[in-house]
Amino acid sequence: MKHHGLIITGASFTYPIGKGFVPEHAVYDAGNWEEMPVRGTGAHRIATHLRNTGKWDIEVVDYLEAWDDEELFQFFETRITKNTKWIGFSVFFTYSIHWAQPIVVKQNRLILHIKEKYPWIKIVVGASKLANVIRHEQVDYFCIGNGELGIVALCDYFTGDAPHPKVKVKVNPFNHIDLEGRQYVIIDCFNDYPAFPHKNPHTSYEERDFIRSNEVLTMELSRGCIFKCTFCDFSPLGVKGDHSRHAENFEEELKENYEKWGVTHYCLSDETANASSEYISKFANIVRKLPFQPQFHGFIRGDLLIRRAKQDWDNMIDMGFTSQSMGIETFNHASGKSINKGFSPLQMQEGLLASAEYFKKNRKTGNHYNQTLTMIAGLPHETFETLDRGGEWLNKYWHNQVNILPLHISQHITDGIDAVSDIDKDPSKYGYTWRDSSALDRVIEDYYYQNWEVMRVLKPNYGLRDMVDDYPNIKLEIREESKERGEETNSRIWVHPSGDYDQIDMLEWTTLFQSDRIIKLGRPESLNGWHMGWYKQLGYDLRETYEKKLPDITKKDVDKYYGFLERYKKNKLNWYK
Repeated sequence: MKHHGLIITGASFTYPIGKGFVPEHAVYDAGNWEEMPVRGTGAHRIATHLRNTGKWDIEVVDYLEAWDDEELFQFFETRITKNTKWIGFSVFFTYSIHWAQPIVVKQNRLILHIKEKYPWIKIVVGASKLANVIRHEQVDYFCIGNGELGIVALCDYFTGDAPHPKVKVKVNPFNHIDLEGRQYVIIDCFNDYPAFPHKNPHTSYEERDFIRSNEVLTMELSRGCIFKCTFCDFSPLGVKGDHSRHAENFEEELKENYEKWGVTHYCLSDETANASSEYISKFANIVRKLPFQPQFHGFIRGDLLIRRAKQDWDNMIDMGFTSQSMGIETFNHASGKSINKGFSPLQMQEGLLASAEYFKKNRKTGNHYNQTLTMIAGLPHETFETLDRGGEWLNKYWHNQVNILPLHISQHITDGIDAVSDIDKDPSKYGYTWRDSSALDRVIEDYYYQNWEVMRVLKPNYGLRDMVDDYPNIKLEIREESKERGEETNSRIWVHPSGDYDQIDMLEWTTLFQSDRIIKLGRPESLNGWHMGWYKQLGYDLRETYEKKLPDITKKDVDKYYGFLERYKKNKLNWYK
């Protein structure tokens, strides 16, 4: 008999609702964006890897946020036996240094229930960073990083087939005031059990996953990034050689998902999906032989796209890789060079326009075109003048999506496991200093993340500080934030090397720029290729959506999506009946 385990995934994505660009068009009082449960990714990769050992029956439970606790307790009753060795919890970008995100609170309730009712079961929490799971409680093991090799070592220990895996035991690794004394047993998959490069990251789904043909699944072409941008805290960085997967299992995965489920659309999890012309050509050659045309969206490097031009463009078009996100970061040359992105801004701008025209004109029937740019406000050598100049170019020439965010410099103490960026390690090397965060600063930050990022628009001639003044609980918030715990746990504010502005000023600049642009374009600026699954599952034509007119998402659409989730839960609960 195979050993049994469960993995429960907690993932959500923020999707556009209503017309999406003015408050009065919002479907909900909360605004024009709604957090929706989505299918997990890493959990299915781990489940596939363990099933392939021949020793394990691993089932994945998706859409955790759509389940209430009683439904999950009922599910556990139908699945858990004395042969169940462990239950895993997977999370997606739940940065939890200062507080437990709602999904973490929910997972902690489930862990408590499992510990009380099924005390023999081990709890394993997996994530790309320890900072994302630091507030999970009663966890036996934290598996951090690409976990294929680490989880096999742990599972072999659970079954008595191997000694205890190598672990690192840390107490309050981020030195946080309300985590004093808390211990973490960590399987470090970055250093002790590295699973990169990975030549066969084929993920297989089962009948009991209830995959629908209109879903957009996640796929890997390669693992790791050949670059080392100074602001990037992903891992692994600076990888050498061909770190792409084998062509054969790429073809097998595409065919399997098409033949079993009818799926043709994918988001790529690669850090840089166009790192090599050779492997773009390799994958394009596979797609040319397929009896169907897939569609891909993924992160690419803009300077590589432009330097190689049609050398890569035709292969990407044949491959169906015509939806792309690019971190351009800045159009100020000195700023770009300071972060290891020193490509000529003029060549970048000309190349972006040329690529946009070429991809849109030549994409395959059934594929759509989309290019989303991300920018960073507050880099070294950046001034208000250079920011304004770059913004003027975007508003005049680039009518695809743009996301501009303030520079983030992490201030939590490194745990020795999570990757940190070069700027995070030593901001002073780049000229950044710090000032104390006032109660008003913290309220502005809170308002930015909890309110503006939902509405995404400001009134004309209206700033973020003006919005905060209208915040109904402003006096209460400031009083609460002034308490000792608030002073201890909230971060400081970076000051730019020029001394001319700081992090709060960049919050203001980005909100004003983005809001003005949203109103001018008449669409939610954060719409990008990662929303492909939202529109496809709701039945909208992706070419119309991304290239012509954004549909008005109504409450009927939202109810339709939740109908998918209810059917998924019902099917899961009735699987063994």
